[in-house]
Amino acid sequence: MLKRLSVALVALLAAAPAAGAQGTSATQKDPAKFPYGDADNGIHSATILGMGLTPRAVAMGEAMGAVPGDPSSIFYNTAGIARIKTNSFFVTGSQRFGDTQLAAAAVTFPTTLGTFGVGARAFNAGSIDVTENSQFFGRLRAYQFSLEGGGAVELTRHWLGGGT
Repeated sequence: MLKRLSVALVALLAAAPAAGAQGTSATQKDPAKFPYGDADNGIHSATILGMGLTPRAVAMGEAMGAVPGDPSSIFYNTAGIARIKTNSFFVTGSQRFGDTQLAAAAVTFPTTLGTFGVGARAFNAGSIDVTENSQFFGRLRAYQFSLEGGGAVELTRHWLGGGT
């Protein structure tokens, strides 16, 4: 549920400037129509959710592999945090192409019911040139943020279950 809320919040933040700009022009343009509507579940507006965070994922070409007992599992396969038996903390960051950066942090804590965790991501999309009619007005930076929460239980030695 928190993941849905975070996706909805990112979509709302992305749509807010466009909503405020409506009605400012004398001639109204037809709204953009996409062939599948919201069938992409916000992935195109929240690219941060599809990017590999950990050094393992970056090195494997965004393969996003998770290892049970690793706090970064909350981002890829939440069931993997079920094997964590002590409090844990994970921080990572990567410099990417085109002056972009991606950072993440996660904290997990085991209880008698299971292991729970909270993770956050931040993506800096780099500098964007602001132009109008071929005139340069400066540079802006674009950011995306995501907050995730989840929990997992170890049912038997080989059966783990979890969700975000």
